[in-house]
Amino acid sequence: MRNKIMLVTATAMLLSIAGCSSKETPVATGTSNPSTTAKAGGGGSTTAGGAVSTEAPGTTKPAGCTTALKIVNAKSAAVAGLTDGPVEFVTLWSDEGPHPDNTVDYDQSLSAALAQFEIPSDKQFGYGIPVGTPTVPAGKVYLSFSLRLKEGKIAAGKTFVGSTSTEKADGTINFSAMYFGAQRLLPGELAITITELTDEMVCGKITSTTKTDLQSFVGIEGTFKLKRIQALEAAEAK
Repeated sequence: MRNKIMLVTATAMLLSIAGCSSKETPVATGTSNPSTTAKAGGGGSTTAGGAVSTEAPGTTKPAGCTTALKIVNAKSAAVAGLTDGPVEFVTLWSDEGPHPDNTVDYDQSLSAALAQFEIPSDKQFGYGIPVGTPTVPAGKVYLSFSLRLKEGKIAAGKTFVGSTSTEKADGTINFSAMYFGAQRLLPGELAITITELTDEMVCGKITSTTKTDLQSFVGIEGTFKLKRIQALEAAEAK
């Protein structure tokens, strides 16, 4: 009888020990593979290595919102000193266009001046895009243009071509002028697209037609970022 009691007790102890050893060990947190981690909170985007980006959609500046312009096909101009390559502009201004400071309706027009030199302030009106023939130092490039939209307001995505162009666009380039020193250049047909417009800046890109069946032209191509000066409003505020 005593032997039976001892056998039952030993069996119970073995069952208890087996039960304790069968419990699962908790899995450590924070050790999952980053490359398979789900997007946090359903938002953001998974980047290389599995990191989650919290940047809101649409906050990234569009590509091209910098100034990177270059002269192309310079040999067609036959002007001494003018060569193909990047142009480092010092003055980059835009005037007109939709703006909360406007006292005149400029919703459909916008002008620009890009110069490799500082444009001096006018004694009467202050800073503004030169009217008429500009004074351009030797060896420097100057470009100006005026845009006109057919309808609506000038905004990102609007396109402009020359008045004689057969390409479809939202508006026309009413005027453009390009100088190398005192020499006026005759670039090929320009096409301009506005890529961003805020109260402080206008960004866009320019392309040029440098060759046709009959002739070749000098051109300027690339992207631009212009400071908005709203010259008339600034002069009235003085």
